[in-house]
Parts: sequence; structure tokens; C-alpha cells
Amino acid sequence: MADEAEGAQVRAILRQYVDERLRFGSNQPDPRGSSADELLDQLWKAAATVAKKNPGSFDVFLGYIGRVIELQQERLMVRERSRIPRDYWVVLYIVALLALATVGYHVGVGGKGRTPVMLAVAIAFSAVIMVIADLDRPGKGFINVSQEPMVELRSRMAGPSGG
Repeated sequence: MADEAEGAQVRAILRQYVDERLRFGSNQPDPRGSSADELLDQLWKAAATVAKKNPGSFDVFLGYIGRVIELQQERLMVRERSRIPRDYWVVLYIVALLALATVGYHVGVGGKGRTPVMLAVAIAFSAVIMVIADLDRPGKGFINVSQEPMVELRSRMAGPSGG
């Protein structure tokens, strides 16, 4: 229902958006003028232009565009705005210190000197804190979500059919 120029414009914006999602996933900066918000604004304007020319026939298409925008907001909420508060970090460190001090006191009272258990407990607490910190910084640590589905989508969009 959209003419070729409008369809090409929407496909180009979607390709840029997929590229931006891949940059976002690998923590690379956005080139000027191609942030997700700017691209989604362009996509919405292009879709609205097509919908004005064909009233009533683009409800499904506009629904998909709306869903893409909703997913962007969910990504921002999860990645940028849902961080562990500083007070929780303080409590976590206090609990770890108290636990290690208690184990150290117990070993000292027991008179056995240093045991491998102390080292194991210290390593376990350190590992738990490192995993929590890594999960709190998506895309910046060792635990990351695979970007392979986006890479495959980009490959399909760049294929001979173009979208």
C-alpha cells in the first residue's frame, strides 16, 4: 500500500535501528543523528505519512511500530534505569564483612589457625559480589546477552530482498 519510496525509507530506518541496537549491545557510541530515539521518531513520522495516505489500512503496521517503540522503552528501563541502589550495595558489603569476620573469629577461637575454609568463604563472597556487580551493568561485564539474533536480522535485512 505504500509506494516504493516510502517503503524504502521505512526499510532504511529499520536497518539503521538494527545497527544502533547492535552498537547499544556492545556499548559503542551512537553516530550523530542515529540514536534509537531519533530513529524511532523518524520511523513513526514515516509510518504516519503512509497511514495518512491510506487511512484504515495501516492499523497493523502502526501497531508493530508502536511495539518497537515500547520495546525500546523496556530496554532503557532494564539497562539504564533499573540499577541496584547504593544503599543495597552498602548492606551487601556489610553482610560480607560481618560474615568473614565471624568466620575469622570462629577459626581464631577454635585455635586451628588458618584453614582452607577461610579462603573458600572469602572467594565465594567475592564471586557472588562480582556476579551481582556484573549483572548490574548490562553490556559492560562478562555476563552478556547474545546479540546473534540481531546480527542475523541485520544480515536478512541486507539480503537481496532488502526487508
